[in-house]
Amino acid sequence: MTDNQSSAGKGMGVTALVLGILGVICSFIPCFGFFAIMFGALAIIFGAIGLSQAKKGGGAPGTPRAGLILGILSTVFTIIWWISFAGAVASSAIELENAFEEAATELENALEESATELENALEESATELENAFDESATELNDAMNELNDAIEELE
Repeated sequence: MTDNQSSAGKGMGVTALVLGILGVICSFIPCFGFFAIMFGALAIIFGAIGLSQAKKGGGAPGTPRAGLILGILSTVFTIIWWISFAGAVASSAIELENAFEEAATELENALEESATELENALEESATELENAFDESATELNDAMNELNDAIEELE
């Protein structure tokens, strides 16, 4: 410290610098975004107060300015991370929704195909039963005619 500079804003500047450094470190660690924003906001506040005090009291503005800049960087980095994370989550949600829609469509098509196959099999079975019934009815009718002929011969 030189003789013509006072220590005005030095305490706030050091506090802002420490909080700014912590904020920048936390902004690069996943799940620490809240702390990064908190440290960044406090660094901005203390840096602005320290810078103001340094200008009014003739102190060195370097430390409060560095804390202010690091606080801003911490906040901006964290907001960028949050936006990136939100975009990734939204993209994953869209992909998941598309996968569910595709699976539902495939299931619907498979059910329609199975229903069509079952309907065709039932129609075929009904036709076979109808033909078998017609044959049985014809045979029964022939047998009845033979029986009637046999009864007429006996009389």
